[in-house]
Amino acid sequence: MSVQKGLTEQRTGKIIVDQERSGRPTYSRQLSQLQDDIRSLVNPTTCTHPTFDNTFRYTRMTAKAVIEALIKEKSYKKEELPAESTMRRLLGKMGYRLRRVQKTSPQKKFQKRMRFSQM
Repeated sequence: MSVQKGLTEQRTGKIIVDQERSGRPTYSRQLSQLQDDIRSLVNPTTCTHPTFDNTFRYTRMTAKAVIEALIKEKSYKKEELPAESTMRRLLGKMGYRLRRVQKTSPQKKFQKRMRFSQM
């Protein structure tokens, strides 16, 4: 099919537009309000990079927490929302980066003993 399409384009000099892909429609088409509702939930917990080196917005909400908040606060049904992995991808496309809270190591209470030379 691709070879025949290319030969036809070459012979006629016109570009033949590809057919729309088949399959399940994307969630942005199915639920047009979904992205706006996600932004309203995630923006209060969002921060930017401290040195403004990049334009990423970091959020501490996980994809699972976003799904649960959509169900609880925006009255979505679990069946109509995407899976957790798809929600992660959607958040990435929207410009959010999921960042784990960095754990710190405990500080030592006592300083290391120093040896003194005898005079």
